[in-house]
Amino acid sequence: MSDAFPPPPPPPPSGGSPVPNHGWARPVNGAVQYAGFWARVAALIIDLLVVGIPLQIASRVLSGAVPTEVGLCQSGSAICDQPTGAGWLLLVMVWLAELAAGIAYWAYLEGVRGQTLGKQALGIMVIDHDTGHVIGPGRAIGRYFARIISTLVMFLGYFWMLWDPEKQTWHDKLVRSVVVKV
Repeated sequence: MSDAFPPPPPPPPSGGSPVPNHGWARPVNGAVQYAGFWARVAALIIDLLVVGIPLQIASRVLSGAVPTEVGLCQSGSAICDQPTGAGWLLLVMVWLAELAAGIAYWAYLEGVRGQTLGKQALGIMVIDHDTGHVIGPGRAIGRYFARIISTLVMFLGYFWMLWDPEKQTWHDKLVRSVVVKV
């Protein structure tokens, strides 16, 4: 066992299985309090407003500057403005910038601080399942992309937390993180 990790906590007084004290979490009667479904949904909505709205505004402004030419719409029956070769390049660059901004937001805030602005507002935090420390930028990026898997099959990966004993979504399980109350 590495000296970098704290020793496991003693079992709770109830005689049940030990619940890890994640360091950042507020234990209640020896048990960590995991964040609930609605707190996590509200935090995500706040984060999408904080990140999504400015990115969409910037995207719309930059997309309006894309050089276009007249061509047939996808239906083939109407005439539409379509991006030129340089216009497509600019659109791809805008999309990549949006992706990079989203990755940077979640990688830094969840990976380094443990809380995005939404999670901070709701008093919840992402931590390592085993150590209770922040998960780091690399795992936060993995968690960011693992959300795609959680959306498959009608968002089942997100709803999974409703019956999971540690309230983990699929993307939490994939990177060994938990979301706790702080």
